[in-house]
Amino acid sequence: MRTRSLELSKYLYLLPAIAFLCVLTLYPFAQSIIWSFYQYDPAKSIYKFIGLGNFSDYLLGDRFLGNAVNTFTFAFSTTGASFLIGLIVALVLNRKLRGTPIFRVILLLPLMMAPVAAGLFWKFLYNADIGLIPQLLSYIGIPRTDWTANPSLALFSVVVVDLWEWTPFMILLLLAGMQAIPLEPYESARIDGASSWQLLTRITLPQMKSTIAIAVLIRFMDALRAFDILWMLTQGGPGRVSETISVTAFIYLYLNYHVGYSAAIAVIMIIITTGISMGFVRYLTRK
Repeated sequence: MRTRSLELSKYLYLLPAIAFLCVLTLYPFAQSIIWSFYQYDPAKSIYKFIGLGNFSDYLLGDRFLGNAVNTFTFAFSTTGASFLIGLIVALVLNRKLRGTPIFRVILLLPLMMAPVAAGLFWKFLYNADIGLIPQLLSYIGIPRTDWTANPSLALFSVVVVDLWEWTPFMILLLLAGMQAIPLEPYESARIDGASSWQLLTRITLPQMKSTIAIAVLIRFMDALRAFDILWMLTQGGPGRVSETISVTAFIYLYLNYHVGYSAAIAVIMIIITTGISMGFVRYLTRK
């Protein structure tokens, strides 16, 4: 009897956390799903059930294909570049050179800045009139231009800012994975005359498969739903060259007050993100 009461008490301690999760996560998610089946416009007092109308309007409309291309271009670019940069920097930091602790602290500074503040900060840096970047490029003969207003540079400019802010996260994860590898395999390989490249490809990377997979998955999922930096820098423009699925959902919700249509876009984004993450996890489990 006492054992059963102890088991029940464990679950009672979890109730506040479960209630908190339901209020802040599960309820909004369920409400979004419900709204996605309605033509809901509070500005015009419209609340009408239309089934899958919102989903078909978006998926078959003129925005979805461009949104999907921009979203995945941004996600693959930031994830791939942050992994390569993070791996190189982590390998350097793992050598424990002089000044490494100070450099680690400096690396954390972008992570401490809110994405909205980072977006505003870089918005000024990109400005054609007062920005530092166009001014420096003008010294080597490149004409001044506002990167965020240039159709050919807008999405690239957001990728640069995202890399600046979130690559340190990738570096920290990869560095932690490297430092968890035991030293014995390296010592044995060096005795056998292995080169640095062989140490990297035959020991370091194979031993870090799980760490790399988790780091890439987290970074890719975060990049798919990125919004703050995109909105602060370009607001999806100029035109729609940097408009992602998340930006489109925000535009229809807060600027056009089409709550049902925006909810449908958000549900589509959740389905895409969940499907990719589940497929990735299943692939890792099989391996």
